[in-house]
Amino acid sequence: MTTRSDSNIYLTGFSGTGKTTVGRELARLLDWRFVDLDVEVAEASGKSVQQIFADEGEGRFRELESHALGQVSRVGNQVVSTGGGIVEDAANRAVMASTGFV
Repeated sequence: MTTRSDSNIYLTGFSGTGKTTVGRELARLLDWRFVDLDVEVAEASGKSVQQIFADEGEGRFRELESHALGQVSRVGNQVVSTGGGIVEDAANRAVMASTGFV
């Protein structure tokens, strides 16, 4: 596989489709960092994804998710597992397309 040194690979799809499993293995094979965007959101907010949805709603979660994507996308050579809804926002799609492969 030919890669650009500044690129990421973004895995998208519905919950439970294996993004994390595939992402971890792909990152291992490429010797890249694996990032789970939901984990990044949870760590930054101090709440689980489920707590954010329950306490603050989906809109707030999507804001936090977009912010986390912006942070993660600044670093290359990562395999990033995203939530299924991240592609609903055109700005998120643009960030991913400009910093890697979706």
